[in-house]
Formats: sequence, structure tokens, C-alpha cells
Amino acid sequence: MKPRKGKYKLTYTVDGYLEELLVEVELKQLNQILKPKQNSCYCIAYVNGSLYTKFDLNNYVNPSAAAEEIGLELKDKLKKKLRSENKSFRIKKEEIK
Repeated sequence: MKPRKGKYKLTYTVDGYLEELLVEVELKQLNQILKPKQNSCYCIAYVNGSLYTKFDLNNYVNPSAAAEEIGLELKDKLKKKLRSENKSFRIKKEEIK
């Protein structure tokens, strides 16, 4: 099985400075003997190039849906953090692939 990928890309500004949030999720196949009721695939998530392990991806089989869910969660956290710091937050572009 060829690895499938999903992407969520958010371009935003904080106090006039352009920044970007990139979430990439890759669906890979396990190369081992499976136990009963075990998924044959697993997802790996990267946020801005770093491995992201704070989100449980065990039950996902659609990498685009997983990337979107992680991206929306991070966007909400970012908005709350910036509002508490009284900074200006504007979304320029939001993409899901």
C-alpha cells in the first residue's frame, strides 16, 4: 500500500507578521503479523516539521480528516493564547488537502 497523506495549512498574521501552521498526517501500513481486531494501518502526524504525539491517531484511516481535526484544534488553542496576550490575530488562508 502506498502511504497516503493529508495536509492542513493555515496562514495567519499576528500583529501584522505573517506566520504559518502546517499539519501533515501520513497513513502507513504495519509490517508485522496483526493481532485480532488490530488496525493494519497507523497514522503519524507532523506539525511544522516536528513529530506531534499529543493527539491519539489510532482509529483514523483518513489522513486528511486527521490533519483537519488536529489543525482546527491547534488553531483554537492559538486563538485563545493570542487573545489572552491581547495580540491581533487574522486568518489569511486555510487549506485542507
